[in-house]
Amino acid sequence: FPVTIGLPNEFEGIQDKGGYTIKVTRKGINAINAHPSESALNGYDFDGYVDNLGDMEDLRTEVAYMLKHL
Repeated sequence: FPVTIGLPNEFEGIQDKGGYTIKVTRKGINAINAHPSESALNGYDFDGYVDNLGDMEDLRTEVAYMLKHL
């Protein structure tokens, strides 16, 4: 099931349990504050990357496709 993560211990916990990590970004949308969880995973090697270019249904479709191909 999907969860939002932002800290290294969360990232490592998912990978340790055999889960997948996917970074979702949207051009022109930046962090709304300076909380460490907004940038703590910059530079981490995610299993997949999605550019969110559409609506929620498009995002679901992109993530589902990626999960089938990991």
